Amino acid sequence: MNTNILSVPFKRTKPVPLADLLKSFISNALDQHPEQFKEDLSALDKLRAEIVTLDVHPSTLDRLLQYHQQLVALSGKLPLDVFPL
Repeated sequence: MNTNILSVPFKRTKPVPLADLLKSFISNALDQHPEQFKEDLSALDKLRAEIVTLDVHPSTLDRLLQYHQQLVALSGKLPLDVFPL
């Protein structure tokens, strides 16, 4: 039996040195030392590392939403061109 179902793979992301980019931005553009945010940047990197390796499954939605919430919070505090990717 022939079927006309097109298989489209899910989009995948690549590892990005997010904490390093943010540290660079903080030290160059803001009046604060990036070490003040060491724990926060580490937590963000950990979330990013988790979502890069996630399988496509409903049980992984919580981690994706957590990461999305962090990015939304950052987007309200930083300019959009922080990440030159």
